[in-house]
Amino acid sequence: LRFFAAPPGKEPRLALAASGVLCACAIAIGELNAVAPILTMFFLMCYTCVNASCLISEALQDPNWRPRFRFHHWTVSLLGTVLCIWMMFAMDAVKAIIAVLFCGIVMTYSAYNSHAVKWGDGFQGMKFQVARNILMKMDITAHTKNWRPQLLVVTEASVREEEGEDGERRQQLHFQDTELLNLVSQLKGGRGITIL
Repeated sequence: LRFFAAPPGKEPRLALAASGVLCACAIAIGELNAVAPILTMFFLMCYTCVNASCLISEALQDPNWRPRFRFHHWTVSLLGTVLCIWMMFAMDAVKAIIAVLFCGIVMTYSAYNSHAVKWGDGFQGMKFQVARNILMKMDITAHTKNWRPQLLVVTEASVREEEGEDGERRQQLHFQDTELLNLVSQLKGGRGITIL
């Protein structure tokens, strides 16, 4: 899809042309009933993703998630997600599976190829919230068998820009005292937490 990409600040003319050709092919079929179920599936898939995003943002207590609708509740998003999926499979199970697979492919592709774009990631927020909940519910009076070493290492770190395999420049974190980090790793035996 990089072929359709436009430079920053420019109109994506190739992508617009491809969309126009795709729409023209759909219209050229001449039978609205053949196209309508596919469009319905993708609209329902879109509503499913929107409801799931609202549900995930609410569950993660994301700081930038502040819905203005007074009567918003996470159960509405859950109900919307479930109903959209149910309607998709009630209309046509085969087309619903194809739509879900297509959505999964697009999501995997965008997650794999958009690592340089910093727009926030719901999955990272999920990991953070799960780790936070586990740490908050941890029993401080742990048994000696469950003890893990937790070391605080004071070392100098710097951020450098390096060129990746694909030619894009990325920021990498470099530590000055790698021998100290190796020593800490040996002291812990690969277990526990190291705070830098």
